[in-house]
Amino acid sequence: PVKVINFTKISVALTCVWPPPPNATKFDIISFKILWYMCYLSNILLLLPLLSSIYEYLDDPVILAKSVCLCCAVLQVTIKMMVCYIRQNCFQHWLIGEIDEVDLAPSILQLTAPSPTVILYIAIAK
Repeated sequence: PVKVINFTKISVALTCVWPPPPNATKFDIISFKILWYMCYLSNILLLLPLLSSIYEYLDDPVILAKSVCLCCAVLQVTIKMMVCYIRQNCFQHWLIGEIDEVDLAPSILQLTAPSPTVILYIAIAK
């Protein structure tokens, strides 16, 4: 389970799709939003030269193929970021709801603000 948690955190780190915990401080939420907007702006600014290179190198199939592939990847990340940002509250409630559905020891059920690690352990156990 620890490897799964580490892999998940690493795989979503660059896209900022992991929602902050419900008990996050105002500073945590503001820093998350600033980081999210910076990553989103970075994706958009990377997309512009890729689109330009597609237009410029229509005669060179190797550069065209690389540009199209990278453009598709950047578009996928950008769309994923938008969807996860819009559905952020839903994801938080789903992660917290995972604890209520599992029959666990009372000590875990009585947690007021479960950590993402506990939530993922429960989801993996399902």
